[in-house]
Amino acid sequence: MPKRPASVRAAALLSVAFLAAAATTASAQMPPKSGGIPPSEGPRTSAPVNFASPLRSFTIFDKADESSKQKPASPRSRFLPKFRAGLMAESAARDALAAERRAELAQMGGPEDPSAYGERWAELEEAREEVRRGEDEVRVEMAYDRATARFNKPEAPSSSSTDGRRRPVGYQFVGVVNAPAEVKSGKKDKVTWYARPKTAESKWSVRLLHVDRDAIVRDMFVNGKVDVFGKYVNTGKTAVDVGPDGQSRATRMPIIEGQYTAKKRSWKNLWNFSPKHLFTDSSGMLWRERRLTPGLYTDGKVVYESAYRYSDGRSGMKPVSNLDSFLQSSTIKTNVKENLLQRLKEDSPDVVVEQ
Repeated sequence: MPKRPASVRAAALLSVAFLAAAATTASAQMPPKSGGIPPSEGPRTSAPVNFASPLRSFTIFDKADESSKQKPASPRSRFLPKFRAGLMAESAARDALAAERRAELAQMGGPEDPSAYGERWAELEEAREEVRRGEDEVRVEMAYDRATARFNKPEAPSSSSTDGRRRPVGYQFVGVVNAPAEVKSGKKDKVTWYARPKTAESKWSVRLLHVDRDAIVRDMFVNGKVDVFGKYVNTGKTAVDVGPDGQSRATRMPIIEGQYTAKKRSWKNLWNFSPKHLFTDSSGMLWRERRLTPGLYTDGKVVYESAYRYSDGRSGMKPVSNLDSFLQSSTIKTNVKENLLQRLKEDSPDVVVEQ
């Protein structure tokens, strides 16, 4: 995985119960995420969710030619005319049946005494009506089939379409956009092109693919196929602060660079299991965070004291003073101050809160 700078706030630990910190380009006054320095008071805002597609493509399709117009119509284009003709025929057949029924009722007659029909006249009439309805449905279905029969005739395929699957027509070109790190190092060009024979059924000639590697790694991490390991390195550079007068001033806040590596889970590496990590770097218990080592921390600008809220099981830090006042204090030994400044320049942080 390529290196990428991380916006983090970090803290380093001194051996004298005082804690020194390494800082990054992020300002010390920026509110951190949960799990580190407590956020400032006020409404909590959430960043919008961005859905990243792992594979994005841009395709240039061929222009429509005369050969494409001679191709048989698709089932979707034939369905609506067929369905419309069938409905019209069915509606006409039902109207004809209704007219015949009205004519039969107008000519129908019988005895004035109801007892002349017999005792089971209602059951017999219902049975005859059921038979008549069945015959009517058969006539409606036959009318529907006659109207849609002309749409069911298969079209004879042309000779060009039958041979198109076997005979290639030109080539198709596919370009894959390479990662910026590989392009910057000179290992690869910006786009790597591939070519393959094109068949007559293909409708495009050029396609450009952009692979979002971060989205693919995240998907593999969510599915439990890889583990992501982070390492934070002190670059030795310090951040620049802009004062109220607009002048840039150098600070003691070092710039921290995050290096991330994705390792595949397999039986060869015991699925990335580490006994050392299990016993020395646990992440807490259930919803309670791991408690930070008590002491003082600094990000190169402000000195904090670690705190732990037992009510909700979260670690935090509260500001004590700025680093300049801390270094000018006569109660702090000179070797402690020198060790602190040396750690800010060279050592990696002990606590990191990404923002």
